[in-house]
Amino acid sequence: MNPGGFDSIPVIDVSPLFAGDDAAKRRVAEAVRAASVQVGFFYVRGHNVSEDLMRATYLAAKYFFALPESTKRAIVVHDKSAHRG
Repeated sequence: MNPGGFDSIPVIDVSPLFAGDDAAKRRVAEAVRAASVQVGFFYVRGHNVSEDLMRATYLAAKYFFALPESTKRAIVVHDKSAHRG
């Protein structure tokens, strides 16, 4: 790895989380941790999220972020313990 930076975005296959043994799951967790600490983000593959759901999520986000600022700011998260970004 490049000191103080990175050369590429890590790609982590998370499919062992769905069918792997404990050792394989531990390796995925270690890869996620290393990427998070060393780079700050990573790509995920093997996640089992359908193309339709990814497309719908993208379109919902695109729609939301195209709304006027006042409309977006009117949305309030009441349960702060459930808010995740």
